Amino acid sequence: MHYRDDYPAPIDDPDLGMLTYSSSGWGSRQSEGALQLHIVAGREGPDAALRRAAVTAIGEKVSLDSRARRFLETTSGWDDSRALTLAGVQVRRITGVWIEQVVAPTRPVIAVKLRSGVPVVVLQFAIVGDANVLDVFFIDGEPFESDYH
Repeated sequence: MHYRDDYPAPIDDPDLGMLTYSSSGWGSRQSEGALQLHIVAGREGPDAALRRAAVTAIGEKVSLDSRARRFLETTSGWDDSRALTLAGVQVRRITGVWIEQVVAPTRPVIAVKLRSGVPVVVLQFAIVGDANVLDVFFIDGEPFESDYH
């Protein structure tokens, strides 16, 4: 397989498989159910904390999926969680700007607990019959925010 000359070489991670770079980070397709993994990191590759978060998220995806659905039902009134299909896992570091703009206005107590730079896991759900997706954000294995887009 040929990779773009201006992109870093793929990383063969022992736990995550072959990670390839794109302009927005590093990704792989997990063999189990063709789950898409995306790690937001620079050209140098994801650091150890982001890799650990990704490995944990992939390993605990069934549990995280269940927690995400419960969170959606209790916080947003999402009434048809069966129409959701887990399509991807994203791992990124949150920024202070994101906390201030997205979380603080709606969940000030949660915003106080978050710290800029902390790894966050995002489960991305495809919605049956809808071109949009639904993201559920986790920190330390607990959901704290969702985004329909």
